[in-house]
Amino acid sequence: MTLIVALNFVFVATSDALWSSSRNSAVQTFSGASFSPVVAPSISSTVGDETITLTWPSVTLSGGQLVNYSVMRTPSTGPAVEVCTGANAPVQNGGVSTCSDTTAVSGTTYTYTEQPIARSGVTPTWTLPASASSTAVAPKSWVFDSAGSPTISNNNNAQLVSYPTGTVQDDALVLVSVSDRNAAPTLPSGWTQLASSGMSSPSAMYLFVAWRRADAGSSVSFRSGTNSQGALTLIYRYKRLSGNTSAPVIAHVAVQSSNSASSSGFTPPSNVTTNLPGANALSIVAISSDATLSLQTNQNYVFRNTSSATSANAALGLSIGLGDKFIQSSGSAGASPTWSQSGAATQWMSVAIALA
Repeated sequence: MTLIVALNFVFVATSDALWSSSRNSAVQTFSGASFSPVVAPSISSTVGDETITLTWPSVTLSGGQLVNYSVMRTPSTGPAVEVCTGANAPVQNGGVSTCSDTTAVSGTTYTYTEQPIARSGVTPTWTLPASASSTAVAPKSWVFDSAGSPTISNNNNAQLVSYPTGTVQDDALVLVSVSDRNAAPTLPSGWTQLASSGMSSPSAMYLFVAWRRADAGSSVSFRSGTNSQGALTLIYRYKRLSGNTSAPVIAHVAVQSSNSASSSGFTPPSNVTTNLPGANALSIVAISSDATLSLQTNQNYVFRNTSSATSANAALGLSIGLGDKFIQSSGSAGASPTWSQSGAATQWMSVAIALA
């Protein structure tokens, strides 16, 4: 007796993001995924106010499948940790992948790597070796928080200039005052003068800048200058960020001051050189007009504030503007930003300083 057994196999062509199969007669073939490029690109990092933005060229998988990334942060001392996870996972747009590290702390230097990963569900199935480490960066220690309410004075009587809301002890405070008379103001007690200069042509104008570590108070008494008919004064707050245990200090080799007789825009001719790493270079400008100030060519400066006021005794009003730039390593702050204003051509004064 002969036993005959018939077996019937059914081959089904299938595919997913990781592999594909096809059947030709009795032959089943499989093809695997491939990455492009085959070497993981290095990360570029940009230090923001309270985050570090990470970018790199996106890696693609054959067939157009999405690629995930494992982004690792390595501190100068201690173990590496994964960042850019969950809701903060890398986003791909226009061939560039981006995410933000929101947990880096001041006082520590970090490098970053990324590793392209293809997954089946949550299981990694295809990977490239991790990228080379990025250039080391350190988060900011101090960051601009706010400007206090501008104070306008019409005489040389003392004015109370308010600290910005939320100021806490040991914040860095910068007081700026501009007046329409070429007369020096009185330096308030507890403050350190940084700049004090005036001009008389085409019209009188005076710019004064001082700073201090915040005390337990909420305002300062300030006299703008002898016989001043109009003065605009305000205080900027730079707050301490997480991990920063140091006191704020001046971080420039020398203050840079300049002025311009009459123009619609102004580029300060010289900029500060910082003598400490992790400094904020401040560009402060003032004009004899109540026009709105803005950065026309920012040179990587961030626009922070414009404040203006018109005095009953001042014909045109006064305005003050602030921009700043983070300087990772000590040295030149680079090219000065170009400022513009919304009104007719007017005279300008500027001061460049640095805090760390």
